[in-house]
Amino acid sequence: MEIERAPFSTLLQRGRNGELEAYSLGWVMDWPAPDNFLQLLNPPQTDTSKSGPVSYINWSGTDAAEQATQAWEKVQNNSGPTDEEKQAREEAYVQIEEANWEDVGFLPTYHRKEERFKYEWVDCPRFGGGSTSRQKYNSVSLSEE
Repeated sequence: MEIERAPFSTLLQRGRNGELEAYSLGWVMDWPAPDNFLQLLNPPQTDTSKSGPVSYINWSGTDAAEQATQAWEKVQNNSGPTDEEKQAREEAYVQIEEANWEDVGFLPTYHRKEERFKYEWVDCPRFGGGSTSRQKYNSVSLSEE
């Protein structure tokens, strides 16, 4: 393997073309749920020969890839609010993670931890599951110190 620095646009283009042996990208969740991240490990969506892959690992041809594919289908087929559907999704999430452990399509290396300081005279809404990446500061107000 040869390590090469490239502009971000070049990296994305090479990924879409299936021309990467390995790569590193960051991800900020769109919504706070496991499927937001685990969709990146849905083997059919990693196929760079198709339009719009969500990741560039071309994951196929192994028992683990098949396990992940079936688990992702279970997630998609159980999207409702019932306890049974939630349980089915939770089991499928674990199956996808275990499939990734088997083939190591993705190797998570970093998870940022944040903290925030609070001042009594600053009224700022708390951030939710998306942490500060989804914090909006357009409703902050100040009172007297």
